[in-house]
Amino acid sequence: MLSSDRAGYGETNATGLDRRDVARDLLTVGDHRGVGDLPVMAVSIDGLYALALAAIVPDRTTKVVLSSSHVMPCDDPEIVAGLSEAEQAGVHALLVD
Repeated sequence: MLSSDRAGYGETNATGLDRRDVARDLLTVGDHRGVGDLPVMAVSIDGLYALALAAIVPDRTTKVVLSSSHVMPCDDPEIVAGLSEAEQAGVHALLVD
């Protein structure tokens, strides 16, 4: 089993929050450890990264389990700009907290 800290949590700095970059980083760790199939479990906002990983390597992602996950790509400015003011404030709170 592999586990990772999302950028800005644990002992990591807060750079690299783009979901695709994080998914590629997870893939790199899996490759380095010799992991072929990737069953993925994600909690809260990390659901974004689990789904991005599944989109990048669908042939290796055997399952995706989301628990209380946020699945909107909060790092996409075009999507966030299309939200209401209250929704944008919620996205900001998710990213800051």
